[in-house]
Amino acid sequence: MIRASSREPRQDGFALLLVVWVVAILAVLAAGFAATTRSDTRLVRNLVEGARAKALAEAGVSVAIAGLVATDPRRQWRPDGSEHVLSFAGGSIRVRIEDEGGKIDLNTAPPELIAGLCSELGIDSSVQSAILEAVIARRAAVTPRAAQAPLRLNSFLTPLTVRQPATSRDPKAAAFGTVDQLRQVSGVDQASFELIRPYVTVYAQSALINPSTAPREVLLAIPGIDPRQVDQYIALRMSRTPGQPAPLPPLVGAANYVVEGGLVSVTIIADAMTDTGASFSRRAVISLTGGPGNPAQILEWRQDVAEAAK
Repeated sequence: MIRASSREPRQDGFALLLVVWVVAILAVLAAGFAATTRSDTRLVRNLVEGARAKALAEAGVSVAIAGLVATDPRRQWRPDGSEHVLSFAGGSIRVRIEDEGGKIDLNTAPPELIAGLCSELGIDSSVQSAILEAVIARRAAVTPRAAQAPLRLNSFLTPLTVRQPATSRDPKAAAFGTVDQLRQVSGVDQASFELIRPYVTVYAQSALINPSTAPREVLLAIPGIDPRQVDQYIALRMSRTPGQPAPLPPLVGAANYVVEGGLVSVTIIADAMTDTGASFSRRAVISLTGGPGNPAQILEWRQDVAEAAK
């Protein structure tokens, strides 16, 4: 009887130790499950907020298109890079419209315009030479085509009307199909490409630039232009009332490089941020077709990582 009694405490101690181990294992499993659940919840929340920011940015593009094709000239948005700030669904959207006709076309612009832009931006002379050599070589390799009359829509200066029938654009028949191809040119570094990218295009369909929408940097690229004249011109341009604009004075000495015209295509940049801080930037290049049922056609549609990171 004494031996049986002495074994009971040892059995009870083993059972207690086993229970402690089981509880400890369950606690570890529960903690891991809770951590996984919190991580998954954060991931889902981030995905939802990212989707909200993306939807806001794309809504901003749609609003910008509506502003471009508005029949009332007083409600038309300026395609000169002016920023519009919108509030919607607890978030904010910063939208800019850039007229591609106000940029320097890599496929058609005079080389001296491209050289002037590089100098104005402070791009190294070796990079400038690489760009000009690539532009000239690529143009020479392209089979010449008959000049096509592009569709042009009047800008915010007058009510939107179609001037000419639309024509197609074949990127394969151009020296540069996209601006990004400039980065592939040997000798062009990423920093120089980021400097020049906002001011060049492949969608202008014109060798000349539209001074009514061109950025200051592009106007200063005109050979021999007076910077004071450019600043005065831009000040007058910004002071005009949409729908009833006063005529702008001609830029002295720039007649060979500028032409007043309507919109062919634009870049719309929409930077969106939700109330939780999630952000998304959409860059879209839009061709204004003038069709009543489909007034705009998307040429490029991508996330702008550089803008979203700001």
